[in-house]
Amino acid sequence: MLTITMEDLYPGPKWNYVFGWAMYQARTGVFSFARYLPEGRSRRAPLDPAAEQELLHDACHVMVHEAGHMFGMTHCTHYECTMNGFNGAFEQNQMERYLCPVCLRKLQSVIHFDVKARYQKLLDVCTELGFEERA
Repeated sequence: MLTITMEDLYPGPKWNYVFGWAMYQARTGVFSFARYLPEGRSRRAPLDPAAEQELLHDACHVMVHEAGHMFGMTHCTHYECTMNGFNGAFEQNQMERYLCPVCLRKLQSVIHFDVKARYQKLLDVCTELGFEERA
């Protein structure tokens, strides 16, 4: 079992918590999953395997979103996309977990990758992590 210590992130004194935060120019980012735990649950308690898998799934989504910001991408307003902003776990769970064509092209123009090879590697990662429904 995995034991995780989680704390909320607050980018500034007038901010509510955030799931993640990235700085475009510094190309650094951070994310927290303190708000993903059920209400009243200890933030230091071990996670059961199903909760651990769900946390890993959400972690990958936020990590990819924040990494997109670190590559200079803003929140997407074109399609449902990983780069859409969200204000809570419920909103996040309604979102697509993939880049839309516009954001995919933006990322490709920055880091120059082969789209077909990228999707093959994503399939491999989804399979390895147990995200069969996404694979």
